[in-house]
Amino acid sequence: MPQGVRNMGLNLLEMPRFINFPGGLNSWIGFAPRWGGYRAVLAPVIENAIRIVIPGTVVARAYEGYQIGQRYSDDESE
Repeated sequence: MPQGVRNMGLNLLEMPRFINFPGGLNSWIGFAPRWGGYRAVLAPVIENAIRIVIPGTVVARAYEGYQIGQRYSDDESE
C-alpha cells in the first residue's frame, strides 16, 4: 500500500462502536492482531476496507455531483 494512502489520517476518525469493546472500532483494530485467531486476520481486512471505502465514497459522490451539475447545466443552455 502506498505511503500516502497508509498515512492519510484515517486513524484520527472516531469510528462508531460497532462492537462491544472499550474505545470502539479504533481500539479493536489496534488490539485484535495481538490476540491471534480470526481476529488477527479480520482486523487488517477491516482496516484496509476502511482505507478503500472512505476515499472511494468521496470520489464517487464528487463524480455524482459533477454528473448532476452537467445534467442541469445542459438543460439550461438549450
